[in-house]
Amino acid sequence: MDLLVGAHARALLTSEPGGAVVFVPGDLEDIDAVLADPVVRDTLDLSRPVAVLLLAVLHFLPGRGRARRVVERLGTALPMGSYLAVSHVTFDPLRPAHADRLRELSAPGAGHGPFRARRHAEIMDLLDGFELEWPRLGPVVQWRPEREPRPVATVEESVAYGVVARTAGIAPWRRSSSWGRHRFDRSASAVAPNELAPRGNIPGPRNERGRNRSGR
Repeated sequence: MDLLVGAHARALLTSEPGGAVVFVPGDLEDIDAVLADPVVRDTLDLSRPVAVLLLAVLHFLPGRGRARRVVERLGTALPMGSYLAVSHVTFDPLRPAHADRLRELSAPGAGHGPFRARRHAEIMDLLDGFELEWPRLGPVVQWRPEREPRPVATVEESVAYGVVARTAGIAPWRRSSSWGRHRFDRSASAVAPNELAPRGNIPGPRNERGRNRSGR
């Protein structure tokens, strides 16, 4: 960790009567150490649901195993009913030539540090065992598009998926191939209703599970 970043965080992140703000240095891949930190334990009541923001961070963990272990450990360590918000870079909406060029720039040995954009199915795979809140995993600029302020960036410019998930506290189910499917719409800033409609034996729109009961 950059010590200067830590010093600035401690100076600027101050608490108010409405809530406490603390800064604890730690490693995303060592969640247990973060949750066991005395400052965290004194600030958060981990007997009750909490919210964790993994915004624009998981794509800095290349390889399925590292990112999956982080999300899986959060799913088991956090109280049942806790929320996990994730945003993740993707090249899905880009033209193939553009996406290939960006993959070259982010490849190991390219000199730009560890990075991996993931496809929709890969991010869904990271979230197995979580209940996905409506409208599930989709482009960040098309997620709840009716809310203000409206996004200005296009899907191609934002190149990121977003999702809010909830710890289910149950054994994960195997997801069907159609689970959480969400296509990019290049021509509109909103998601067509039929793109978000539940399919087959998928539960209703309030909260969706990362896997279904069919075992397919």
